[in-house]
Amino acid sequence: MKLRMKALAFVLALMCMISMIPAFVVSAEEAAPLHIEFTPEQTEYYNADEGKTYIIIRTPEQMNEYMALPDKAGRNNNYILANDLDYTGKNFSAICTAGTTFDGNGYAIYGFELNPGNSDLRSFGADNVGTNVLRNVTVGLPSAPIKAYATVSGKSNGFIYGYSNAKHVVENVTVYGVMESTGGNCGGLFGNIKGTMTAKNCRFYGSITNTGNPAGGIMGKANALTLTMENCVNYGNITNPSKDTGGIIGNVSGDSKGTVTGCVNFGNVNGGSTAGIIASYNPSTNATMTFTISNCVNFGSVNGSSNTGGVLGYVGAGKYVTVENCANVGSISSGGKAAGIAAMSSNQMKLDNCASFAAVAGKDTETNALLAVIPDGQTPAQATNLFYTPLTVTSTNTVTGTAKTLEEGLAYMNEKYASLVGNMLLNSDGNGIVLANPTFVGVQTSAAVEGKMKVRFVATLGDTLRYSAVGFNVTLKDQGTVNKECNSVYRKLLSTDAQGFTSEVSASDLGGVYIFALAIENVPAEGEVVFTVTPYAKDLDGTTVYNGTSYEITFNNGVYVGAARA
Repeated sequence: MKLRMKALAFVLALMCMISMIPAFVVSAEEAAPLHIEFTPEQTEYYNADEGKTYIIIRTPEQMNEYMALPDKAGRNNNYILANDLDYTGKNFSAICTAGTTFDGNGYAIYGFELNPGNSDLRSFGADNVGTNVLRNVTVGLPSAPIKAYATVSGKSNGFIYGYSNAKHVVENVTVYGVMESTGGNCGGLFGNIKGTMTAKNCRFYGSITNTGNPAGGIMGKANALTLTMENCVNYGNITNPSKDTGGIIGNVSGDSKGTVTGCVNFGNVNGGSTAGIIASYNPSTNATMTFTISNCVNFGSVNGSSNTGGVLGYVGAGKYVTVENCANVGSISSGGKAAGIAAMSSNQMKLDNCASFAAVAGKDTETNALLAVIPDGQTPAQATNLFYTPLTVTSTNTVTGTAKTLEEGLAYMNEKYASLVGNMLLNSDGNGIVLANPTFVGVQTSAAVEGKMKVRFVATLGDTLRYSAVGFNVTLKDQGTVNKECNSVYRKLLSTDAQGFTSEVSASDLGGVYIFALAIENVPAEGEVVFTVTPYAKDLDGTTVYNGTSYEITFNNGVYVGAARA
């Protein structure tokens, strides 16, 4: 028996209306490290491994004071957070560095909007001096995403950096945001980046709607950028009707080169030249600029008005790009060229060990399961070990691969990519491939009453109900394990704050299609309490179990401390 989907509200009799806490910060398969703890009197922290001294930040006012120092002197310091920064009702000033480090220490900053008039939208800034390091921070919350409004064309907008020409290292950064823009390069984290950037383990949840320049789930535009991007994931829906729109990057241009490795798109992408990973690759030079996309997977549906692909949309003629060990399982639909891997390709393109197991639809003469069009009838430099499922593909070109049934494609995906994204299943309709493993996405608590509180754990599922049950294994340190199952999932959950205001969290806000939760009552609100939480789903056979990643959740005197992979 398949799971039941209900429209709203509470799982089992255990579900209840409880307060959302700001620390709802676990993201996908990565979690920020547990926090470094500081004494109340401590004002500085010395990191012996780095040989750096950090100023400890405890309040938004303190952070703003440093940013307002004369001659931008505050940018020369290293900073580390001692707690979340809630800017609700307070001024927000972008946090800038000049070759220094901002360490969020696993905490979140939230409670502000980005609407700066004639400036680029951004939460952080980086000067072109030394290496600017940003790490271990969450911007926004699932229950309170950062709202950004860009109304000036020609600007660059990102929830982390807008426009930046510097040396950047960005690691373990998660954004919850909603952006509406009428112009400019827009990205879930980065708008328009030049210089050099290493970006690892970054996540975007939310949405971007743009009517101007390129847009991407992680980066809008890479312009004369040397890029190393690893293990970045987009869960947001990206809409940009007539321009380059990518699940990971919108546009790569200028003298750009680099690698994009292990990146995954789950969001739906709608645009002009459109792709699940990179919409447009067209650097200004040829042989001196090379780019490699490897071990990347697209799950989102991709819809475009022109060049539309599962991995790449448009590749400029004669441009050198390598695509290896990449896959697409998202449906592709285009008013023009459409392909499972790349729509408009280059004769210098190298393609190896790639697959597309999804429906592809476009113009009859410009549609292919793998590569749609190569200029002047040329062939790519390499096209080997390619696999596809012939789902509504309307025409072919000279590039062919090995056809597989969807069931064979599912086996292929699980063999090659389960270690990257988790196990996969057919969707509920049996015509697509989706994730099988549930994803633990957060924790909520109630206020303490007579030394006790309620804790609710929340997980999401992809677009499939091919399970007999879902649930959680929860171990309370020194007190054994609780296993709770249910056979109903939901689209959204409700919570109330301390003032009695009700808010909702939908599965789509958290990168899923369905949501389920477990509430534990009578949790001690005194001393240290440590849970180990593992969401799971049982296959229809009733025996195969798909376990999500386990997390260790720590509270101290009723206050959430942090989450770390167990």
